[in-house]
Amino acid sequence: MIDMRKKFFTLGAILLLVLTVCGSAVAQEDEQATATTITILHINDIHGRLDPFTPWRAEAEVGGIARIATLVNRIRAEEENVIFLDAGDTIHGTNLVNLFFGKPAVAVMNRLDVDAMVVGNHDFNFGIDVLAARAEEAGFPILGANVRYKTGEPVLFLPPYIIVEKGGLTIGIIGLVTEETPLVTHPKNVEDLEFLDPVTMTQQIVEQLDPKVDLIILLTHLGIAEEEAVLKKVPGIAVVVSGHIHQEWVIRSEEFGHAIRVQAGEHGRVLGRLDITVVDGIVTSFRHEFLPITPAIEKDPAIEAILTPFREALGTKLAEVVGEAEIILDGERANVRTRETNLGNLVADILRARTGADIAIQNGGGIRASIDIGSITLEEIFTVLPFDNYIVVLELTGEEIWQALDNGVSQVEYLRGRFPQVSGLSFTFDPARPAGERIVEILIAGEPIDLNKTYTVATNCFLAAGGDGYIMFKEARVVMETGDLLRDAVAAYIRAAEIVHPRIEGRIRLAS
Repeated sequence: MIDMRKKFFTLGAILLLVLTVCGSAVAQEDEQATATTITILHINDIHGRLDPFTPWRAEAEVGGIARIATLVNRIRAEEENVIFLDAGDTIHGTNLVNLFFGKPAVAVMNRLDVDAMVVGNHDFNFGIDVLAARAEEAGFPILGANVRYKTGEPVLFLPPYIIVEKGGLTIGIIGLVTEETPLVTHPKNVEDLEFLDPVTMTQQIVEQLDPKVDLIILLTHLGIAEEEAVLKKVPGIAVVVSGHIHQEWVIRSEEFGHAIRVQAGEHGRVLGRLDITVVDGIVTSFRHEFLPITPAIEKDPAIEAILTPFREALGTKLAEVVGEAEIILDGERANVRTRETNLGNLVADILRARTGADIAIQNGGGIRASIDIGSITLEEIFTVLPFDNYIVVLELTGEEIWQALDNGVSQVEYLRGRFPQVSGLSFTFDPARPAGERIVEILIAGEPIDLNKTYTVATNCFLAAGGDGYIMFKEARVVMETGDLLRDAVAAYIRAAEIVHPRIEGRIRLAS
């Protein structure tokens, strides 16, 4: 498992990384005369984890939106000028939200009185119509400055920014989502949308807002390179509250305009708190801390009352035991996105067995959790495979399969979801080589792959549509669209097998 407290450093930048920092740029007497303190509370990448959970191989549970609510309410009672922001990937990800199309997440965020949320790539997972319905239910804006229809029309339920008043200050908050969204949600979910360059859109909006506001905050769901490109080219950003990278960080550096950049890990394990002191529109000092969400924090009863009926309905549906695991089935994010795992093998084997294809390729990012030793419930299968992806069989040449696997390992160092879990072949790759040139060897039945031969490849409809950069899949001939959801196929296989014990077999190797 990734140590989520590990700080993330970017290449080519000298970063100041702190958990608690205070600094001053003006004389004390002047600051006392004009200073305003703003408290920014922030979460990101909840991924539907509204209930507390126990991380793999941990003993104590963490997280839980009802406990976050208790802290938020306490801080609001203590401080005058509080802004609460959500940096996206909130409404999809666990059974509790997925089976109700995100409604529970929006309901609790309404109760939390969130000031703004930026739309994340996975918030599109139910499709644009469902997202529009959730945005209409939300008592807070869901921002998306760089999203528009391909017709050129604005997406009205994703406004570009909001302006809030706190402590006599006028604050503009701009929301940005990654341009890669069509690659990291099912392409059909966003087929009518385009995702514009965040640099250009931020420049345009800052020009509009600058005469009207005292302070500008970016609320982002971007990649590292995207965020840093914005900060290099757009001056005047005071704070960036970000998501998408699943890291805890606090960064401030001259290279990126002295903007204070914060991100609060993932899954609601912590609540981020940033206190900034503002004098004449300049942040003169700041202090940040990550507040762990632990069982020591009482659950807010109002949030619990909202979630209880959803939990009851869910429990009835998902309590069925479908089989048994003799060993831990490893679906940890850090593992399925970087190496062979036994759960990755199981899912890929089921894809191939279900279809009779020569080969199966499953993206590691589509596997979202592990399964512990013992009984396997339908709930666990939904948690592991939360996406409504059905099984597709394509026809590809050996050369195209080579290109596909090269795409799969091209961003392994960034833990991208495109990393391939495979069946029917094995491969060796060298992460030290340039992206696109990392595959060293592919073997089928112990023999080198024939680059000119045509093979059948089973995969999921997300990859078949070109998701995660698998463009060669989108262009391939479709042999069969089964209509079977992948998680249904996995559940059926485990029911029939009764006991599963997949192993690591050396299907994915690092070059020596």
